[in-house]
Amino acid sequence: MRSSASNGQWRAPRTVREFAAQTNAIATAVLNGDVPEGPALDSVRLYSQLARTIAQSMSTEVQRARFLGKAPDLRFEIEEEDA
Repeated sequence: MRSSASNGQWRAPRTVREFAAQTNAIATAVLNGDVPEGPALDSVRLYSQLARTIAQSMSTEVQRARFLGKAPDLRFEIEEEDA
């Protein structure tokens, strides 16, 4: 989910589903060899670590919601920056 194909920037995902789609696109690019060695690959590794942490927290949220008998909150809190 790139915000613009020309600048290579990614939008901040607002839901777990958007995050999963973005993570899948990045993983596919790595597997296809579209990410060159160097700073870009280092960024992907950092993103991978962040993705793992978020997945663990979402799993915890799902388990908590099941225990409480309610729907899990799978939205991301996005802090808007003042322009």
